[in-house]
Amino acid sequence: MYRFLNQDQYNVANDIRHSVSGGGKFAEGSIAGIGSFNAIAKFPIANVLMDEVNTTNIAESIDKVRSNDPELKEINWNNIKAIKLEEFDALADALKTNSIVTAVNLASTGLEDTPCIAVLDAVSVNESIESINVESNFLTAPGLRAVSNLIAADRPALREIRVANQRSVFGYKTEMEIADALSSNTHLLKLGLGFDSPGPRQKASSAIYRNNEERRKELLANRG
Repeated sequence: MYRFLNQDQYNVANDIRHSVSGGGKFAEGSIAGIGSFNAIAKFPIANVLMDEVNTTNIAESIDKVRSNDPELKEINWNNIKAIKLEEFDALADALKTNSIVTAVNLASTGLEDTPCIAVLDAVSVNESIESINVESNFLTAPGLRAVSNLIAADRPALREIRVANQRSVFGYKTEMEIADALSSNTHLLKLGLGFDSPGPRQKASSAIYRNNEERRKELLANRG
């Protein structure tokens, strides 16, 4: 069974051959199904990102996104504190037309619902972004609904969303909205989110499993 990622497990799940389920013990396995799901257990609490020094220049980063700088493929604002609301808004506006960036990392930045919604809305119309990370922030139900909307947009390039370790409990309704969105998404391969409710968790896990299986078949077909 393919499984959902939390913060710690992501370090060993850095390609489409590893995924997680929203709870349980974790065993590495390839996308072809090698490996196993050992037992049901409570989803582990994700740790807050360590405050590693990030020397990224925010203004320069935004300018590069806006100008479609061919060398900027990954935005890394992880662990940068006191980012201004207008800076998040400027990043969102720039991402809408950028065709170079493939990864956006905004973990542990103090991100709240309003700027997160703006960024996720931008990702939903972007055609190059493969991964978005907003883990370890301050999202509540509105922010998670924006995640659900992004999943429902089913962008072909987007393969991974990481949103674990927020500061609130989302509840069954919000979790089911995300699971329902996943059911109609055919491209997402990884979702970093711990589901508390078994119904949404099972539904989401089935969708991620299906997408990984389809991706596996595509890769095998391309190999001839």
